[in-house]
Amino acid sequence: MSERFPVQTPDENEAWEMRVQTVSRQFDYPPTPDVAAGVRARLGRRERAPLRSGWIRAALAIVLIALVAVLAIPDLRAKAFEILQLGALRVEHEGPTITPQPEGTPAFDPALETTLDDARSQVDYPVLLPAYPPDLGVPDHVYFYGDLYHPTVILTWEGFNTPGKPPLSLSLYPSDSLIVKYAAAPTARPVIRGAEAFWFVQPHVFEQPSPGADPVQRLIEVNVLVWQVDRVTYRLETEWPLEEAVRLAESVE
Repeated sequence: MSERFPVQTPDENEAWEMRVQTVSRQFDYPPTPDVAAGVRARLGRRERAPLRSGWIRAALAIVLIALVAVLAIPDLRAKAFEILQLGALRVEHEGPTITPQPEGTPAFDPALETTLDDARSQVDYPVLLPAYPPDLGVPDHVYFYGDLYHPTVILTWEGFNTPGKPPLSLSLYPSDSLIVKYAAAPTARPVIRGAEAFWFVQPHVFEQPSPGADPVQRLIEVNVLVWQVDRVTYRLETEWPLEEAVRLAESVE
């Protein structure tokens, strides 16, 4: 009698696996994609992108360095922007050309002359006087120019400039108003009370508001110092040298 071996039947899990394998053989599978080639292409793009951005950053850095170099030189900075501003004063390089007034023409409109007390009552900023030189004293003439938006007080002293020249004058403007000087860049930029000031020595055209009329333009042929303290812009016309003008400016209190 031949020996019989027991027949083992698959359990449920094995039967399911065999069925899946049998069915899967009946499907057609697409070819395996070239994954490696796609990965290499993407890596190549990532390597080139930083290279391009690096060139862009380098170019921007060069432009920035050149701009800083230009702005560090006053004359080049002025030419780059064509406009300088200090308080109420705007300095523009291109402007009108006017001829000097006939000799004896008043520098300021006599019709606008007033008293120091009246001028102080018409503005909302302090009208302070210089204490230098000690013999300067109170102004000989006071003028009130401007309007609600450009209230300007002008103080003049006779005998402190050459006879026949405009008198020594100090003009006060609120710093949120606007006066225009058509001139080249300032000859010097002294520091007054910790802030930069402008010093002009070359002839130039100056323009300031006038009440109820077009702005007044004057040809300035003396030295001019402009500075700002708090919310007031000061403008000094004088024949004095810079050192003396700065001493007067620092004495205003």
